[in-house]
Amino acid sequence: MSGPAGFGHGPGWRRAKVAALCALPVVALGGIEIGARAGIDSALNAATAAQAAGDFASAVSLDNAVAAARGPLYLASGGRIGGAATASQSAELAWASALAAQGQPDQALTLLAGVTDPTLATKAQAARAAILLTAARAASQAGRHTEALARLVAIGSGGVPAASRAQANALQPGYEIAAAQQLTGSQAADAVVLLDDVVAHSSGASVAAANAQLPTTLLIAAEQSLAARATAEADQFLLRITTSFQSSPAAQQAQQLLRSPQLVSGTLTHHDGSPIAGSVRLSSRFRQVGRGYITFGPFYYGTANPSGDFSIAQVPVGGPYYLEVYNGGNWTTLIDPNTGGPADPVNVSSVQPVDLGIIVLPD
Repeated sequence: MSGPAGFGHGPGWRRAKVAALCALPVVALGGIEIGARAGIDSALNAATAAQAAGDFASAVSLDNAVAAARGPLYLASGGRIGGAATASQSAELAWASALAAQGQPDQALTLLAGVTDPTLATKAQAARAAILLTAARAASQAGRHTEALARLVAIGSGGVPAASRAQANALQPGYEIAAAQQLTGSQAADAVVLLDDVVAHSSGASVAAANAQLPTTLLIAAEQSLAARATAEADQFLLRITTSFQSSPAAQQAQQLLRSPQLVSGTLTHHDGSPIAGSVRLSSRFRQVGRGYITFGPFYYGTANPSGDFSIAQVPVGGPYYLEVYNGGNWTTLIDPNTGGPADPVNVSSVQPVDLGIIVLPD
């Protein structure tokens, strides 16, 4: 039996009601999704506008906010959300270029270090090389040659555009020579390294300029090493001048330093460790006579203080010399019982003071 017209309660009514109830959430969810998509589009458009206006910080912030969006409401915008991270790094790349143009290369390079998206790698490397080249030229023009060289070296080689690498290679010899001139006053050894690099890897006028500068730089490096008591290093610098730059004015000065007399020092003690004070000398020749010996000059004299310490100045390079101690009215020396000759002859090398250490005399 049926009810009034329009108000049927049969199976058809029940199916229609269920269908209507199921449709409501779908319509509501779709509306939320549409709203979420509109929000994403609005944020991305705002980011694009901000970047175009030079407000890179806002552009990056908006892109990053979109990239961080998660949840089922954003499923329909997945593609745009996925591209927001790349858009953010693209904005950082543009920001870096703008900072470099404003004379802030270090801030620009810091930003570029954060551009890790593989699709932007080529652009980022090219931008980095361009920024470093510009900064190098600016530093060189301002007379900051070591900084200019450091900028060039920082460009590196891997992934650098060929044109940028070629520009860096063309600039490097001149920057190394200029930096060497700047370093010579305080770090001449480092200046030598730079000049050697020019000679090894360049040609033509650059090599000629480096070779012209090397003798003086080597001489100053030797003098600085001597002042720092790095005598072995000083000796190498001086020998290089005399062998590789014999006709240079620096060669004569190097020879004088290599021949300069040196200090010979030591400490005299008894077997029990107590010090021995008194006069000491170095003799230049020794000759055995019967069961004794005779020494010959030139002699070089010094005095052992109450602690037994002595030093003999201005001993010429060469040898052997023989240490003698004035004792009981006579000059005596230590004799090697195996040879009958003097024990421990002293040889003086160029630019190197000699420390004989502790010398124990017989009682």
